[in-house]
Amino acid sequence: MKEIKTPGGYIITKPIDIILTTCNRIDNSRETINQLYKRLKTPFRLIVIDDDSVDGTKEYLKEEVEAGRVHVLNTEGNMNISQAYNKGFLYVESDYFICMQDDITPPDLDVCVIYQLIDLMEKYPDHGGIGCRIQRIPNISWNGEEEELVLARKALSAYFRIQKKSDMDQIEDKPFGNKTWDDIAFVSVMRKRLIKECSWSKKLWADHSRGYCHDRGYNVVPRKWGWEEGAVGSHKRNQAIQHKPYPKIDPKTNIPLPGEKIYR
Repeated sequence: MKEIKTPGGYIITKPIDIILTTCNRIDNSRETINQLYKRLKTPFRLIVIDDDSVDGTKEYLKEEVEAGRVHVLNTEGNMNISQAYNKGFLYVESDYFICMQDDITPPDLDVCVIYQLIDLMEKYPDHGGIGCRIQRIPNISWNGEEEELVLARKALSAYFRIQKKSDMDQIEDKPFGNKTWDDIAFVSVMRKRLIKECSWSKKLWADHSRGYCHDRGYNVVPRKWGWEEGAVGSHKRNQAIQHKPYPKIDPKTNIPLPGEKIYR
C-alpha cells in the first residue's frame, strides 16, 4: 500500500490490524464485518478470534477468509475475552492496532475514525489506550466542552479501542491479562505495568445497539463468563434495556440525535 499521512502527520505504512472477537452471534459478526468495509477509509487487516462457535459463525468466517476479507482466523475454543485478545495479538503486525467486539459499528466519518484515534494517541503519548464511546457508559462524567478525552475509571472496553504494539510488546506474557473481563484487565495492565493512562474519546462514537439486547444476542449457547445464577440467558448483568434505553443516533456518526436522553 502507499504511505498515508493522517491529519496530525502520522505516516501509515501498512494496513492497521483489527482484532475482532466473535462467538455464536453469526448475524452480528456478518453485520460488523460488512460495516467495517463500508465505513473505514483506512486500509486494514482483519484478525478474527472465534471461540469455537456452533451457530454457523465459523463456517461463515471461513467463507470470508476465502473472499479475502478476513486475513487471519483462529477458531480455538474455551477462551475468555482477555485470552482471545492475547491470541489475536500474536498476529498483529502494525504498530497501532484496534480491538473490537462483534456487536460494534464504527462511525462513518470523512476523516476516518482510525486516523483520528491514531492522532489522539500521538497527541497524548502518556496514554496506552483510547476507546470510542458508546450510547451508555455508566458512571462517567462527560462534562467539559473542550476536553477531547475522558479518563476511564477501572475499565476501557473494546468498543473500537486503539493501542500500540510496541507498548504491548513490553509485556512478555499475556499482554492483555487473564481476567474474565478484558476491559478491567486492560486498564490494570496499562496503569500498573506500563504506567500509562486509558481514556474514552469524547467525540468519537461507536454504535453498540446490537449488543444492548436480550441476552446480548447469545441465543444459542450461554457464555461461561458473565453468567448469573438463576438468570434467564447469559448476560443479564449490567443491562438496563427497559429503564435506560439507548438513544436514537445519527446513522453515520453514531452521535445521539438532539433531544435524546443519554443515561449514565
